[in-house]
Amino acid sequence: MSWITDLVDLYDRNEHLVGIPKEIVSDNGKERMVCLLPIGHMQVNVPIQIDLNADGTFNNATVLRHEEQKTIVPTTVDSGSRSSGITPMPLDDKLKYVARDFHFYSKKSKDIDFYQNYVNQLKEYKDYLAGHGPTSAYQTVSAIYKYVTEHDLLKDLVDYGIFGNQTAYSLVEKWAEKDDKPLLYKESPKPLDSFVRFNVWLKNEKPHWENPTMYKAWNSYYESKFIESEKGVDYISGKTNIVLTNKHIKGILPSANQAKLISANDTSNYTFKGRFHDATEAVTLGYENAQKAQLALKWLIDRQGFGIDTREYLAWGTKGEDISVIEPKKGIFARPLESLFQQLDNEELPDTNEQLAAKIKNAFLKGENICHLNANGNVYIMELDSPVPGRIDIVYYQSLDVQSYIDKLTDWYSKTAIYVSGKNGYMNPNFSLRSLAVFRNGKHAKNDLIKNTVSSLSQTILGTQKVSWSILNGLYNRAIRPMSFNDPHEKFITWSNTMLGTAKLFRTIYPEFGPVLDKQIKDRNYLFGRLLAIADIAENESKKEKQKGYLTNAQRYMTTFAQQPLTVWKTIYLKLMPYLIKMGKDENKNSIVNRIQREIGEISILLQGDVQKLNQPLNGSFLIGYVHQKADWYHKRDPEEKQINFNMFSMDNTDTERSYLFGRALALADLAESEAMGSDNDRATNAQKYLSSFAQRPLTTWSIIFSNLQPYLTHNQYAFRFKRSLDRIFNLMSSDEESMKHRNDPLNGRFIIGYYQQRNAWFRKEKIEDTKAISLNQQINSRDYLYGRLLAFADVLENNVLNSHDIKRQTNAMNYLKAFKQQPLTTWKIIRQRIAPYIKNSRYGSTIACYINEIEKGLSDGNVPLNGEFLVGYSQQRYAWYYKKENN
Repeated sequence: MSWITDLVDLYDRNEHLVGIPKEIVSDNGKERMVCLLPIGHMQVNVPIQIDLNADGTFNNATVLRHEEQKTIVPTTVDSGSRSSGITPMPLDDKLKYVARDFHFYSKKSKDIDFYQNYVNQLKEYKDYLAGHGPTSAYQTVSAIYKYVTEHDLLKDLVDYGIFGNQTAYSLVEKWAEKDDKPLLYKESPKPLDSFVRFNVWLKNEKPHWENPTMYKAWNSYYESKFIESEKGVDYISGKTNIVLTNKHIKGILPSANQAKLISANDTSNYTFKGRFHDATEAVTLGYENAQKAQLALKWLIDRQGFGIDTREYLAWGTKGEDISVIEPKKGIFARPLESLFQQLDNEELPDTNEQLAAKIKNAFLKGENICHLNANGNVYIMELDSPVPGRIDIVYYQSLDVQSYIDKLTDWYSKTAIYVSGKNGYMNPNFSLRSLAVFRNGKHAKNDLIKNTVSSLSQTILGTQKVSWSILNGLYNRAIRPMSFNDPHEKFITWSNTMLGTAKLFRTIYPEFGPVLDKQIKDRNYLFGRLLAIADIAENESKKEKQKGYLTNAQRYMTTFAQQPLTVWKTIYLKLMPYLIKMGKDENKNSIVNRIQREIGEISILLQGDVQKLNQPLNGSFLIGYVHQKADWYHKRDPEEKQINFNMFSMDNTDTERSYLFGRALALADLAESEAMGSDNDRATNAQKYLSSFAQRPLTTWSIIFSNLQPYLTHNQYAFRFKRSLDRIFNLMSSDEESMKHRNDPLNGRFIIGYYQQRNAWFRKEKIEDTKAISLNQQINSRDYLYGRLLAFADVLENNVLNSHDIKRQTNAMNYLKAFKQQPLTTWKIIRQRIAPYIKNSRYGSTIACYINEIEKGLSDGNVPLNGEFLVGYSQQRYAWYYKKENN
């Protein structure tokens, strides 16, 4: 019963506001009036007003506009909860109660009973006021009684033209014609079932529906009627000898006008199951306190409730004798947080969650300009629903002290904070719980889904603060499907907002990820999210004009990317390359390309693991990485901003996975050509041009790339370093027959990781240690492999002599490389002839000549073009030669 006690206390502290309407501006800009009702009163819409003179004679009749119709009327417990039967209101009521001639219209003789019961009750009230009530109250009730007993009210209204040009007792319920429609038929859906209010003109007196004197007069009379009623224990206050009630107010929820919060119609034994003799033994409520609690609740809902379908969400706090509007209609907890984040937006960004939490708490505790809460008071949260007609359920109720409430909000909004780039720097957009529910279920979802999601989130905030997986999974499945957001005119339920809201909630499950990008994080999911964001940004940056509704390849492939990130990243990257090449030709965008490559490189450095691990489905933290990376890209950088420490991460020089090694080789070819081009680097390198075919047929394509690379190595100061690095890479490749069969199979996504890790190692001049024994397999009789070995001996022999004389030029082996690939036997004879002088002049000449003679014995005649395997033999033979020389 704590909720009733809390509401009674709220009513008592705001009793000075009883009966005083207050204007509230709704979110849509419309004005509405709310009022804390007096005990024994309710508010109804009254379209007809009859003005009476003090002597009870008719003066005027008016049809009220909709905004004027709200009227406070006294009620009995029966009339206040009526749904059928004859239960009249004390003063103002429907036409069939107040008009003695209504039965002439309805043609139902029993309708006179409605009027007769109304008049009898009104007479008792008048007679009581004659001896006990204020004079003004007695005059008002007497005037009404005299009029309704001496005049035909319905005929007076007809004669006055309220029903248009109709005649008495032949009135229509609906106006069929479009023209000349009487105002009453416009302002009331059922004109002949309308309420009527009486305005008695007394000097210096307000109308009775605005008059505290009339409120008190009715309560005084009605309490006197209870003297002989049953009394007992009030479960609300615990007091005895209190007038009890078993009928309660309806219309607490705007969406369910006939629903009651407290009710019990079934008095069968089955309901009580032997526990009680009757319903009163289960619980007994005092009339006055029950009225206060329900009227206070109705006031709160009207004033600051947030409704979805039949569900109403409510939060309030205490400030002295008034209440605080914590919960506006647009979202639970939104207003104080809105004010809060407007203050935080332009402030320096906290470095940690703890600092952010402290800043939020400090902002709350600054006090009245934010949440208007009494530091010693409580905050109350309630959810109500009307699942079946006539009944209201309390879905959730909790009372917290202000400090606990602030702590909960502090924790929640620090846990879910994600900063994005705004006009004035970083900002933290805050979504209402309803918005998050729509993100999760879609804007066309049933209201049951929306309201249940809001309930779950609100209870999560005040509870564990870990969002349930049912909500997170729903958000995740929508966030990874940007193509389902196909309405370009939708301004709020967009994919980007859904993505951001989802990432925020996933932070409650993965607290290790902060509110901004952390470049030190090695988590696979987070890193793949960052990669996807960079691909998305890159394609958007390549567009001259932003196209509304355009989806990048990163967005199109996001669903499959979440399931197989490494495989799909390869596809996305290959589709991204033409955009990068295009931007590279634009002087204005060349710096963007460099930054994109640098970002992808930084991320790739951190990706560790084998293909199977890297290609496992991603969890929700990849969305956090995605949002963080996009925010960081558009954020204006601080020159002193902490950057990634690359010394923490080294390339894995022990990794022998084929795709990874080919990626490293591609990086070296790309770097060598870029280095040679110098200022003419606005065109694509061969490595970039052949990227797609390289991913499909790496060995075949590598022979093309390597051949085209040779001219760029002629005067390159790093030529030996490039070739030495390539030798090390190919030495890591297995040379058994099974490996050779699959050398040209399509690469997996790890080749991109190898590519960028090799680039990083090159720029950092990372010292590569030889960690693997010589892979050269002298037992292999593969023609391609053997020709590659011959080419290697010719190359190292000539290089040895050239270097000893400090001559910088390409060897004959490299000059004839393309021809050697097409006609190996013919070309080898030429190269063999050309290297003859070097055999005589080199200290290693005789040794190399022996090796050459031995290999030539294993070759059969034939001039069939070579496949790419000859370059593996070439590099492995070179590596074996230099390794032995360096270690002897």
